Amino acid sequence: DFCAAGMLVQHERLRDQNKIVVFDSLEEAGFARSETPIIFFSHQWTAFEKPDHTNQQYELMKRSLANVCDSKGWEIEYVFVWVDFCSIPQVNPALQSLAINSLAAYASIAQAFV
Repeated sequence: DFCAAGMLVQHERLRDQNKIVVFDSLEEAGFARSETPIIFFSHQWTAFEKPDHTNQQYELMKRSLANVCDSKGWEIEYVFVWVDFCSIPQVNPALQSLAINSLAAYASIAQAFV
């Protein structure tokens, strides 16, 4: 659960904890969004080694997530949250590059962009 994590958690850690939903195609993600809204967060890394070293962006993302869900009538626990550090592989450069190259496509199917 994004809000319970307490911070932005690296993709591989979330993967190892079975907390990531993987879509093998854009079509699959598009189908899933009909059941579960996708909120895409854009942010700037605040340090070279950590995406949010002060945790301020994470806290703002949590508030924004709640606000978007309230305004759209969505239940926060039934929303997919997309954040680069959490959603893009960080350790394997080849996988990271593939994921970065698909960014625009996945952003385009999100119901909310923050």
